[in-house]
Amino acid sequence: MTSIRPSPQHPDAAVPEPDVAAIWVERMARRFYRSPDDVRDLVSLTIGRIDPEMAAHECDADYRICALGIMRRIVLDRYFLDHDHR
Repeated sequence: MTSIRPSPQHPDAAVPEPDVAAIWVERMARRFYRSPDDVRDLVSLTIGRIDPEMAAHECDADYRICALGIMRRIVLDRYFLDHDHR
C-alpha cells in the first residue's frame, strides 16, 4: 500500500508516502487502548488479518470498515477472555 511520489526537492527522486491505511488503523487502535504496546499489538494483529489481495481491490471506505470489524472482534475477544479468567 505504499506509493511512490516525486520528491519536491529533487524532481526525479522518489519518496515513499506513508501507508495511509496503517496510519488510520493505528488511530482507531488508540480509541480502544491507551498503552503504546497494546496499540502496536492491535495494529499488527488487525493488518495481519486483512487479506492483501482483497484490500488491493477495495476502496478506502471498504478497507476501513473491514479493518474496524477485525479490530472490534479482537478487542471483544480480549475483553471476554480477561473477564472469564478473573
